[in-house]
Amino acid sequence: MENHNILSWNVRGINKGEKQKFLSSFCFVNKIGLGALLETKLWGDKIKKMMHSFFSGWEFFSGPVSEGRILLVWQQNLVYVDVLKETDQLLHVYVRSIKTNKLFCVTFVYGRNSIEERVALWRDLTNLSFLAAVWLLTRDFNAAFESVDRVGGRAISSLELADAQNWRALGLVDELQARGSHFTWTNKHMNEDIIFSRLDRVFKNEDWLDIFPHSEAVFNWELHSGHCYCIIKLEISVNCGVKLFRFFNMWTKHDQFKSTVMQSWCRPMRGTGLVRICKKLSRLQLVLRRFNRHIVGDVAQNYSVAKEKFQAAQLSLQSNPHSIRLQNIEAAAGDSLEYHAKIYESILRQKSKVDWLRFGDDNTLIFTRV
Repeated sequence: MENHNILSWNVRGINKGEKQKFLSSFCFVNKIGLGALLETKLWGDKIKKMMHSFFSGWEFFSGPVSEGRILLVWQQNLVYVDVLKETDQLLHVYVRSIKTNKLFCVTFVYGRNSIEERVALWRDLTNLSFLAAVWLLTRDFNAAFESVDRVGGRAISSLELADAQNWRALGLVDELQARGSHFTWTNKHMNEDIIFSRLDRVFKNEDWLDIFPHSEAVFNWELHSGHCYCIIKLEISVNCGVKLFRFFNMWTKHDQFKSTVMQSWCRPMRGTGLVRICKKLSRLQLVLRRFNRHIVGDVAQNYSVAKEKFQAAQLSLQSNPHSIRLQNIEAAAGDSLEYHAKIYESILRQKSKVDWLRFGDDNTLIFTRV
């Protein structure tokens, strides 16, 4: 899964097409190769319809025991996935990276709400079998591991902690390095009723860092769920020098695109034949890079800024959850993010036909509707 990441997210239902489209865009933007969507509330043909409509090139698993609770998805050209164990609280899978041939196991957890029901979860996690020594374990345990894992509401009792702490004491795994939000769930109430909890963690065994030494878990908030999403980034970004030029179809939807291209193309250039065309194309690359950065790029930048403000507002609210002022700031930041997200997603994933460029016999640039 070179240059791709693992996603785990309690999405709190994805029956609406708008939310399914958002998830597809989210996976595309965040380079997700393998993921588990929890609490999908989708069954049977509705899952097939969503995958066909929004996840072209993806495979999925939704078993009879975990259906509606855990939906496993993966890009078929990136990984091979085999489900080793399925219960109503976990999916344990064997993964082989097609590009790098790396082998590992991942266990996606969605624990039940009550202590009694989670007894089976801790037992199953202790007795898992493996086709690969490398193991990653994530995420929604629905259980606290420490007394500081909740702010607001009633205090965490020792009874709530016992099973989770006893399982962790077995020493099978330790926590993967994480950043982002400490708390991963909120009841989204206002005033004195607001609660933040840490219900999600990512664990790995000793062998994990042998093949993914720079991996980390990132917890952050989006508008579409009361749970943080968790992205396990497998590799760090490396600066490889000058970036290759890439043409984005979304550029053609901008009002200024055609005039920007033609203004550059019609400017005189020394040379004849293919030499002259190559020089013009080289100049056009620079023009389009500036066009993307200064004009089109504003859409992505506005979305990025709005997202950062929303996540910062969430973190501030966690430090003082009963502050009315911080609650209002968080609500306003959420409205702003929703506005900019709709604009960004509409440009990013637009599927309508586009104008393409071709050359006429006299080396002029012609736009063709295809």
